[in-house]
Amino acid sequence: MMVHSLGKGHEYELHIAKEFSEWWYGKSFAGVRGDALPIRRTPMSGGFDHRSHPADLFCVEDPKGFPFSVECKKQESFSWWAVFKKVETTPLWDWWKQTIAEGKFLSQIPILCFAVNYSPDMLCTYQEFAVESLVEGVALSFTDVVLRKVVVLRLDSFFTKQTNDRNFWSQKRCTLHEK
Repeated sequence: MMVHSLGKGHEYELHIAKEFSEWWYGKSFAGVRGDALPIRRTPMSGGFDHRSHPADLFCVEDPKGFPFSVECKKQESFSWWAVFKKVETTPLWDWWKQTIAEGKFLSQIPILCFAVNYSPDMLCTYQEFAVESLVEGVALSFTDVVLRKVVVLRLDSFFTKQTNDRNFWSQKRCTLHEK
């Protein structure tokens, strides 16, 4: 069971790395192996030197320019009802706390990507970083431990609506860590 869940997590991180690579670089990486993507799964994710890079993904080509700290979670079962009832009692809350801690450590914008079996990939971030995507509608919104508005939306909606402009995200990253 443990080996299967590690493999599932590894595969999900590779999938999200490819999605971010295609969005960030604006081109297809179809058929490209995970270790050849510009945005990659952190080596031994979970076992890599967390003092230098605790997030699940990193950008090989421009590590300082990639503004996101991306955490990936894949879970077999998940109670959306429990999330809507009281988010603080669900895995989503713990995942988000981990994500914001990593983002703060790296001075990057925290993004949590997660999926539950048979559902689309979801993205969780601060509301101010998903404004363009909000037109599509948000699945969930809550206030986190640092009293900032957090939204959960479909990952494909984020990629379709949000810009991949480096200057835009660089400015957003600077304003995040001034607060």
